[in-house]
Amino acid sequence: MSFVQKAEGLDFGATLRLVAEQLGIELSSTQSSSQPKNSELLYAINEASMRFYSATLQEPLGLNALAYLHDRGLSDQTIEEFHLGYSPSEPRILVTHLIDSGFSYDILAAAGLISGTTDNMREVFRNRLMFPIMDVRGRVVGFGGRQLSNNGPKYMNTPRTEVFDKSSILFGLGQAASTIRSDGAAVIVEGYMDAITAHQFGSTNVVASMGTAITQPQLDSLINIASTVIFALDADTAGQNATLQKLSDALTSFQNLQTKSMVRSTKSSTIFSTPKKQMAFRVISLPQGFDPDTLIRDDTAKWEQLLAESQPLLDRLFDEISKQSETQSSSGKAALAEKLLPLIYSSVDNFIDQDRYFQLLAKVLGVSRSTLQASTSHPKARTSSPRDNTNQKRFVTAPNAFTTSDSNFTENYCLGLILKYPELKDLTLQHDLSDVLSSENQALFTVYQENDTIERLQYEVQGTPLQPHLEKLISIKIPPLEPTERTQALTQILRTLHENHLRKIKRLESEMSSGEIHADQESVHSFDQNALNTNEKLRRLFNEKNRRS
Repeated sequence: MSFVQKAEGLDFGATLRLVAEQLGIELSSTQSSSQPKNSELLYAINEASMRFYSATLQEPLGLNALAYLHDRGLSDQTIEEFHLGYSPSEPRILVTHLIDSGFSYDILAAAGLISGTTDNMREVFRNRLMFPIMDVRGRVVGFGGRQLSNNGPKYMNTPRTEVFDKSSILFGLGQAASTIRSDGAAVIVEGYMDAITAHQFGSTNVVASMGTAITQPQLDSLINIASTVIFALDADTAGQNATLQKLSDALTSFQNLQTKSMVRSTKSSTIFSTPKKQMAFRVISLPQGFDPDTLIRDDTAKWEQLLAESQPLLDRLFDEISKQSETQSSSGKAALAEKLLPLIYSSVDNFIDQDRYFQLLAKVLGVSRSTLQASTSHPKARTSSPRDNTNQKRFVTAPNAFTTSDSNFTENYCLGLILKYPELKDLTLQHDLSDVLSSENQALFTVYQENDTIERLQYEVQGTPLQPHLEKLISIKIPPLEPTERTQALTQILRTLHENHLRKIKRLESEMSSGEIHADQESVHSFDQNALNTNEKLRRLFNEKNRRS
């Protein structure tokens, strides 16, 4: 089963149905018996319609449509590979063919091939170049049709049916799936002809969004077969900005879905299972005046070079959002941070990349990395959350975007380790964490101390500002550790946290002494009084580290 699931890029349910179908086994289901039967009929009638359209393209009725495809540079082999066809303008030709083939009017209507009443029925697609749309298993789920006259919209699709939803599928996926699966990368373009031309010129991992905004379900259809997704943007600046915003929204929703983990507690540990893998998102921009179709025909080598040099999507979003933002004033910097920090927080899942983006953000804002980190230490009141809880005040954290997104990476790993191995919670009682945790992590840890299980913790923070942060911590990849290794790892992390905290105090002392920070006399005196104590704590930490090394 697992081999078939990976090879076909299907979820478990679809894999089970496929294997059962191949073995001739009938699966029982709690669904009504008409549901799967109706789906199979829709696939069958779409397949029959595709064959009819393809055959009509080669007949005298389809002469003009075939000439159009040849004028666009498509070969007969490509036309056949994508099963392109023609829907005649004469009424009832398709209907008569399908009825004679044994299909009912009801199933024609359910497939979106006809509309209207029985007395006033009409075919949805007439005098159009037909693009069959297939799912990852190569089943025909619907059609796109391009007009060959001035009647009606230029492009139209099958209306939403039981097996077709334009916002949930990518054109060309049936043809591209095997290459995407072997290469690990998928390229998303906008139009039918963009994808078809790419395949004809050798880029057989290209699919099309059919002119719609990229959606989370479309990206989700690639999750089992692709590790990298490359978006091809047109050269129009306004179009790029709109597309980047849509990609940003899709990226955030997709990554949010991936971080929602399933939790199961055992006596020795808490098991987090994230059902989906992470994906890398990259982007290319086409030269001015080109779309993928024209660029590939004009300069295939340039197209391939752009793909090879694609830029991480988050880098591109940083560039574009920074260009459009005012960063001279404090309010402008804060507004920019509020735009960029959620993107880092929601779409970067490893500490190394997160740290790179936070350093990049600090550079864009014109502040030091330490200043960016220090901005997490000034909590303010937050408005009440939707959850009605008498202990709501313990969920109050700083609304500053730095606090919610730029929490110290070591802190997050520390809490992730404790969440995975609950017995480590007792070890933390020997350490004062109030000084070394951000307000958000401190609030979450306090709630965890008051509850016995991870499930209870999830219930307590549900609907509060801490819920997304808990999901982020749960998604951290913690390796399996033996009990002694767990204790050693936590001890080392706690030592690092305390050392970082003391170093931060020393930096502030240095800045105050040099006049970089202006403070009143009382604050200066307070720092002077604590300087020796800080030095002594650092000395003890270093001595302990040396003894252990």
